[in-house]
Amino acid sequence: MITLEALQVLDAIDRKGSFAGAAAELHRVPSALSYTVKQLEAYLQLELFDRTGQRAVMTEAGRQVLKRARRLLEGAEQLTVEARQLATGWEPRLRLVVESILPMGPLWPVIARFSELHPGIEIDVSEQTMTGSWEALADQRADLLIGVPATEPAGVNASKAPLGEFCSQLVCAPSHPLALMAPGELTDEALKQFAQIVLRDSARRLPPRSVGLFAAKRQILVDHYYAKEQAILSGLGFGQLPKLRIQPYLDSGALVPLDAIVPLHGVMLYLAWDETRAGRGVRWFVETLGGERIFEDFLLSAARAR
Repeated sequence: MITLEALQVLDAIDRKGSFAGAAAELHRVPSALSYTVKQLEAYLQLELFDRTGQRAVMTEAGRQVLKRARRLLEGAEQLTVEARQLATGWEPRLRLVVESILPMGPLWPVIARFSELHPGIEIDVSEQTMTGSWEALADQRADLLIGVPATEPAGVNASKAPLGEFCSQLVCAPSHPLALMAPGELTDEALKQFAQIVLRDSARRLPPRSVGLFAAKRQILVDHYYAKEQAILSGLGFGQLPKLRIQPYLDSGALVPLDAIVPLHGVMLYLAWDETRAGRGVRWFVETLGGERIFEDFLLSAARAR
């Protein structure tokens, strides 16, 4: 029979590049791995490795088997995760996806507190942008989204809890031509002469969203918030940035607000999760992040926004 152990051996040999490397990872001797592979070859009636040279090389048939083997291994891992969650209610691993406009700093103390309470639970933190966050939840690559807007794409089912109000401001560098215009000249029409710096939606499968786009001369797309901020600070173009995150730049004059064109704009951000998959870990983060307002220095509360 094909066993998960044999498939794990095949996977380890490919990742480590040799039988010896795989044996070290699996805490076994190379001869035991060779025996396991020969048994698998005999059962499948296929040569998985070409042994004519000094070093065994995986055949094309072996690569096809490995491709399918990894699907089975991923399925077995997911089954293990779900079984443990059923037994305890706590996920063995939590995948937190943070919207890229949010700073990570306030999140680390919360994760540290959770890890102290539950040292056996692995935490995976990543950043996504706009529809990319929802896509991660829909594809079961995320357990909790942090900082997404209220409306999810069609076909994505999620429970939500408010996080706070995000306010963005249209800005440019003081050296940019827009900063030198008189207030009466600052119109949507003026933006058509210049480039807008835009944070690219990280979605790959779902249709990407376009938020806060103007009829600019052209767009300069970037993948990360920091790149967008630095591009605007350098005078490369104009764009919208989080009001509270850029307040020091506004105070120092390193950024100039373009409120005459677009006033300060606010939108509520949320925590989002799939209730059918949520365990006690997701609920702990929802209660903690929603109740303690850890992003309060960055997100305006509803009362402050009014």
